[in-house]
Amino acid sequence: MKTSKKYLGAKANGLYAMQKLGFRVPDFVVFAQDEIEDLSNESLQQKMQNLSGNYFAVRSSANEEDGVSHSFAGIFSTKLFIKKADLLNALQIVYESKNLPKVLLYCTQNSIDHQQLRMNVIVQQMIAADVSGVAFGVHPLKPYKKEKLITAVYGLGEGLVSGELNADEFIVNDKGDIRKNIQTKTKVLKYKNESLGYEKVAADLQEIASLSNQQIEEITTALTNLEQYFGAPQDIEFCYKNDNLFLLQSRPITALDKEHIIWDNSNIIESYPGVTLPFKF
Repeated sequence: MKTSKKYLGAKANGLYAMQKLGFRVPDFVVFAQDEIEDLSNESLQQKMQNLSGNYFAVRSSANEEDGVSHSFAGIFSTKLFIKKADLLNALQIVYESKNLPKVLLYCTQNSIDHQQLRMNVIVQQMIAADVSGVAFGVHPLKPYKKEKLITAVYGLGEGLVSGELNADEFIVNDKGDIRKNIQTKTKVLKYKNESLGYEKVAADLQEIASLSNQQIEEITTALTNLEQYFGAPQDIEFCYKNDNLFLLQSRPITALDKEHIIWDNSNIIESYPGVTLPFKF
């Protein structure tokens, strides 16, 4: 189905693009806003019939979301580990989240016309990840350096996104050299007994890197290829299951600051007392 980017939202179109590029993306379908407004359980299940798996993630893909200027990160609802029988309710919750007070506030603060907000919804196969993370095509805090930043935790990525878990950091320069900042990882977020919960990490895994060098190189290559395709450094979400890399999202790094102030303490007045002409200064 060929649909414009504005209609499906950047998140959904990012998934289609990654599929096109040959990356491993969990199976998904996209419900456009017009479909959702008249969606029945029968039509939902019919559209879902080719999607494998027992559990699914239900995620927003609004037309103003995941752009260069505005990400809406954490603003809309997301539902994880949803069974097929419960999808219609979960899909409606995500769809209706476009009217949450925090969404209205975000739109007001960022001069976005809320009336023009179109909410499409992604239903995607849920991956019970061994390791999850977020990676950036350039270091968001140091965009003037030729470095990529990868962060990762054991288990599901919600523990990283929520800030509940300390993440390992891997910084890769343009020569492929890797600097590692390994955290003590005492907890892991897993889905067990029909609920999400934290479990203790085995003692022998707490102090070692959550990603191998080979996995870091694989993610770095993905970042490079996605930047070439989209024409800008990307912010991606990924996970590993049984050593297989899955890409879950690719979007431009929001509001990347390319201007920098350098504070200097070189005591100019002591070195050049008196009148100093601009050229000599």
